[in-house]
Amino acid sequence: MISCKLGKPYFLLPVFTYYSLCLWCWISSIHVEAANDTMKPGDSLSGSDKLYSQNGTYCLTFMGPRHFYLTISTIYWSVWIANRNQPVVNSSALKLSLDHSGELKIESQGRKPIILYSPPPPQAAANNSTVVATIKDTGNFVVQQLNPDGSTNSVLWQSFDYPTDSLLPGMKLGVVNHKTGYNLSLVSWLSWADPAPGPFSLEWEPKEGELIIRRRGQVIWRSGKLRDNRFEHISEDSRVYYTIVSNEDEDYFTIETSIKEQTRWMILPNGKLVGFKGTLIARADLCYGYNTDGGCQKWEIPTC
Repeated sequence: MISCKLGKPYFLLPVFTYYSLCLWCWISSIHVEAANDTMKPGDSLSGSDKLYSQNGTYCLTFMGPRHFYLTISTIYWSVWIANRNQPVVNSSALKLSLDHSGELKIESQGRKPIILYSPPPPQAAANNSTVVATIKDTGNFVVQQLNPDGSTNSVLWQSFDYPTDSLLPGMKLGVVNHKTGYNLSLVSWLSWADPAPGPFSLEWEPKEGELIIRRRGQVIWRSGKLRDNRFEHISEDSRVYYTIVSNEDEDYFTIETSIKEQTRWMILPNGKLVGFKGTLIARADLCYGYNTDGGCQKWEIPTC
């Protein structure tokens, strides 16, 4: 049995997440042994159901209390939200479903379904009995086609391609498809209690080889270049190492860790970039447009 101790809330926990996770933690402490990590065609996840990764670290569930979001969470924080732009107000008949065509969607009474993944027409016409949706030990929620032996044939959709405010090991920041220009970035919550997209974003700038933080589109902070696994304006952390990939298909940045302890970066509603337990990584909240310390960038200040 995996123990589940919440302890005192960290200052960075959004309000609704903390109280929802109190309940999540209590339930998970008695439920982990029977945890299921996979949805098969025809399965659905109701508002009170949960999927757990095999290692018990991540949980896929709906959280409220007034607006409902499909989230991936640990016992400390939410790391991904499927419908941050489309909160569900009516929890009646709320569910996540994987139908026999392979379509993954959020459904509730009185509104159109929120489609997370829909197979292309030739596949949709078939009975996709080998398509499953699984919450991985990495925190990635994937829709995948399986081989007859149960191994993965192909990944059709994954939550790592739709980040919110958190970067987990193995997630990518940057351009992951030069043909389409698809660019992955982190976007802060609007406020501590509202997960809608906020003013701050963390991005990878491949041309300069730097991480940048924007505030409403304006670059206000730069990491400096990476040398010997250290960015100029990010405190050194020997537990975390960085990978930069640049080729004709993609240009991206990712983090990895040498420890088993949970690791993630999060861009906060005030512009701070923090790590596990609130460790400060970047202080973009101190960038006012006229100072250049700590990676801050100057920009033209509007005149009154």
